Amino acid sequence: MPGLSLPALLVTLAIIPLAIWLRYPLSFPSSSSLFLASPMTPAGPHTQQSLAGPTLMTEVLVPELDALSLPGESSSAYLNEADSSTPHWQKAFYGAPYTRLHTMKEKYDPEQVFYGRTAVESERRFEKADGRLCQAA
Repeated sequence: MPGLSLPALLVTLAIIPLAIWLRYPLSFPSSSSLFLASPMTPAGPHTQQSLAGPTLMTEVLVPELDALSLPGESSSAYLNEADSSTPHWQKAFYGAPYTRLHTMKEKYDPEQVFYGRTAVESERRFEKADGRLCQAA
């Protein structure tokens, strides 16, 4: 969104999700904050701008949003829309329960049948450019 400062962009991106939260608070039951941000990248043909969107989100917007979090708290994510290239995604998406969830995943899915880019233990797999899912070394 050329011409918008980062604070203006964050406010713009927070308006619609905030309105949804106020109308449907059970959609985000664990949220203790009224601040929601939903950064989006342009849809349509892959242009230089749309290809730069994920990088903008990971390297610029997410650190700015993390800076708004209270000390000792982390931001949260809805996994269907989470950015799998987020640094330290296990802590950012799951927080302290990740260790317990990791143990449960090993117990109930030892063959690693269930996979999602941002799911627990997804670091044990990687996707090739052709879409094939492979075991990480």
